[in-house]
Formats: sequence, structure tokens, C-alpha cells
Amino acid sequence: YILGLLATEYKKNKMLKSSLVIPTVMSNLGLLKYLWSKNIKTILSPVGDKYVYEYIRKYDASLGGEQAGHIIIPHYLPTGDGILTSLEILKILLANNKKLYTLFNIFKKYPQIIHNVKTHFKPPIEDVFPKKFISKLEKSLQGRIFLRYSGTEPVLRIMVEGKTESQVKKVVKIIEKHYIEWCKVNKNN
Repeated sequence: YILGLLATEYKKNKMLKSSLVIPTVMSNLGLLKYLWSKNIKTILSPVGDKYVYEYIRKYDASLGGEQAGHIIIPHYLPTGDGILTSLEILKILLANNKKLYTLFNIFKKYPQIIHNVKTHFKPPIEDVFPKKFISKLEKSLQGRIFLRYSGTEPVLRIMVEGKTESQVKKVVKIIEKHYIEWCKVNKNN
């Protein structure tokens, strides 16, 4: 919500270079659709504030952030800063003379589950999950799926979002089961 609010306010005040925001691949689809509806372009960076900042520099953007709360406003600082972000939100509150909950009521988040599956075997994602397999699941969800291995833990991170929480849960289970079965069959190959 913070990224959406800052992006629309910056665009309104002509502070959003090229109408571009850098969220990460894990950003909620509700946010992305909201930004697109406001004619704000997005380029999704890999997870991690260092990648958000790399993309901000690469694409000369004036705003980026990730779900963990790292909001980067490079005009002020090259890194996320909670106090700076808070001050920017306060500035928006005062300028619009509105309560915080009304300013944040700008889009509906899609139900999203991030589920970790322990593994010590990390085959290439595309070997385990063919594009057709993922596309079919995404279509059934009317949402999206993002799979990646953690860089810090021995886990596969499964991120699924869709229209309903029940669909999301079902797809997470399908992906986890597929991964575990695939690993059992292919572990020794």
C-alpha cells in the first residue's frame, strides 16, 4: 500500500520519473494492477532491496520497494529508510487532509501465500516446472505463480496469488506435491 500511495502521489506531483516504479517479483498482483490502472509502468526486480536499487539506477526510476517494507526513494537516499518513508507518508497525509486508512484504501490485495518447502536438492526450476504446467495453474487461478530457491535457506519458495484464497491454497498444495514427487524420482539422476 505504501508503494502504491507514494507512486500515485509522486505521479500527481510530477515527481515520478517516466511514470515508472520498481517493485519486486513478489509484489502483490493487486498492487501491480492498481499501478497499471494509473498508467504507472512497473519493472519487476528480483527479491532484495539491493536489486530494487540496482533496477532503480538502471532504469532511472524515482521509486521502488519490496514487500519486506524496504521503500527506496533515491532522490533522498540510495537505500530503504523507515523514517524517511514515514515522513513522506505524513507529508501526503497533510497535503491531502485525509486519514491514513482512506489513503491506503486504494486497491484490493489478491490472496497470496508464500510457502516454503525444505530441500537440499535444487534442480533448475524450469526442469521441475515446465512453462505449460505453470501457465495452466495460473490460468485456473486468474493470478500468478512465482517459484524460487532461497538464497539463505535450503528451501523452495512457492508464491501463489489468485482471486480466492481457496484456489491459492489448492495450487500451493499441487505445486508442493509435484516438487516433492519430482525430486524423489530425479534425485539420483
